[in-house]
Amino acid sequence: MGKPCKLKLRFKSFLKAKEFADTYMEDIVLTFYPMKAFYCRKHKCYHVGHNRYSSGVDRSLKIDVD
Repeated sequence: MGKPCKLKLRFKSFLKAKEFADTYMEDIVLTFYPMKAFYCRKHKCYHVGHNRYSSGVDRSLKIDVD
């Protein structure tokens, strides 16, 4: 389960949130889900979070790590 909405960073504009998400993705080498900006109706701001529905990992590949 992800971080509760009330604990996430809040951004006034989509561009600031997207900029933060893009920087995060550049700085963090290993991430299983992309960081995305999204609007929060409850807080009337933009948050960033991992998008578990559009994974950057191709799950159809089977990689042997032995």
